[in-house]
Amino acid sequence: MDFFAQGAQNHLQAFATSLAIGFLIGLERERNPQSKAGLRTCALVALLGTLAGLLATAAEAPWLVVVGLLAVAAMMIAAYAGPCSISRPNCTACRAA
Repeated sequence: MDFFAQGAQNHLQAFATSLAIGFLIGLERERNPQSKAGLRTCALVALLGTLAGLLATAAEAPWLVVVGLLAVAAMMIAAYAGPCSISRPNCTACRAA
């Protein structure tokens, strides 16, 4: 717990930076109608990467980064696996249905 108490400001800065980068990448991806990942997806993936990196550092377990990468890979496979019946292929409602 001491790890999180000492560097709370550094962790917040890391999450804010990754969120900003994820939003910028997502904005660019939103312009492409064929892309499956958009603004929210890129921001969430960036936050997941930051979380995996910080947890791996805190726990001294580099395998947590691999788990994060596998989680992202599973999300990508799920996004491309099934056909989307809605006219906009990157719509979240399509995956929720």
